[in-house]
Amino acid sequence: PGDAKDWYAWPTSPGAHAELTPSIAAKLVAAKKRLEEITGVTFERTYLAGSSNGAYYLAALALRGDLERLGFPIDGYGAMSGGAANAYGAYSLKDRRAVPFYVGYGAYDPETKKGAKTLGAALEAAKWPVRLAEHPFGHGAKEKYLDEAFAFWDEAR
Repeated sequence: PGDAKDWYAWPTSPGAHAELTPSIAAKLVAAKKRLEEITGVTFERTYLAGSSNGAYYLAALALRGDLERLGFPIDGYGAMSGGAANAYGAYSLKDRRAVPFYVGYGAYDPETKKGAKTLGAALEAAKWPVRLAEHPFGHGAKEKYLDEAFAFWDEAR
């Protein structure tokens, strides 16, 4: 956002997604390749999780299929304290590889609770494996969400 002085956010509009996602995906591909070179290990699976603004961007990427299309396939998604189907709900998930999708949100976070439920409903309608988890939290990243997401991704395999 323009008023941000010490931080920046993921792209927040469809136009910004279309403009910036190819370069972001290219950086992810390069970083993963470099990490595999450094460690001498090829990763078997790749998971993507985001919280708050990151969860909204992640949901858009997943619903549009951007990362798969750009050569960075994902084996499981996790949206925490954010994420929604909204404008991207019209994209066809049924014609794509269904991957496990964890959606965690706080009961005391009314701004993201509704969006999380619409995201979960869109994924369920497309027959994607989804876990929708409400917790007695407000807004923000919580370790509980990642613990549950990894457990769900393992179960779904």
